[in-house]
Amino acid sequence: MIWLPVLSGVISAVAFLVISGLVGIPLIRANGSSVLDVLYLFPGILVSAVISVFFNVALAFAANEQIEGRPVDIPKALRMAWTRKRVILSWGLLSAIVGMVIQGIERRLGVFGRLVGVLGGLAWAVAIFMVIPVLAFEDVGPIEALKRSSHLIKTTFGSIARGALRFGLMFLGWSLVAASVIVVGVVMAVSGAPVPGVIIGAVGVISFFVVLMYLSAAGIYMRTILYRYATHQPVPDLGLDLSRTFKRE
Repeated sequence: MIWLPVLSGVISAVAFLVISGLVGIPLIRANGSSVLDVLYLFPGILVSAVISVFFNVALAFAANEQIEGRPVDIPKALRMAWTRKRVILSWGLLSAIVGMVIQGIERRLGVFGRLVGVLGGLAWAVAIFMVIPVLAFEDVGPIEALKRSSHLIKTTFGSIARGALRFGLMFLGWSLVAASVIVVGVVMAVSGAPVPGVIIGAVGVISFFVVLMYLSAAGIYMRTILYRYATHQPVPDLGLDLSRTFKRE
């Protein structure tokens, strides 16, 4: 299901650029750069956020279907996510507002604002860690989904931390390899071998992008597994010694 995060990234980026180009950038040019820039860009941020959440929910459905041993493809996953369209739209609106507020604080309060923004962004990221499977599998609104995500994190923090660490380490090595290839390509390009350097660098960039897409897909898959664990459902054996990773608190 790697194509779901690929589609999500491409479509959300295009939507943001198009909407910002039609609405946000003209407003910024007309009124000059200010702290209101984020507000002018809000329509693009909102649409991009909703698209990203939609595809992530579809990926959670796909992961759950695979865990249950049922066949699933991209159209089926998208149709399942479409059944949650209202809560996805509501959550996208909430997350876009929170992101806009954090960016506004960073712009408004200088160094202190950047510190508050970093801490606020970190706290928000932790609080919503389990929100995608909650949006997919529970009939709750955005505020209830946030509370539910926070509750699941509090009750199974150790297992979530261990699971996140183990899955993260799986992709760290591949990310470092791809980054190293990019560095080698750049060094060759500036050292008198531009053609091979550009080719090697391009291979590194493509490899890094593929790793990021797999990491995105694996992240939602991992959260789906953690959600099933936290709600006392069977979890798959991935050969990662899950008896230690998913150890009851």
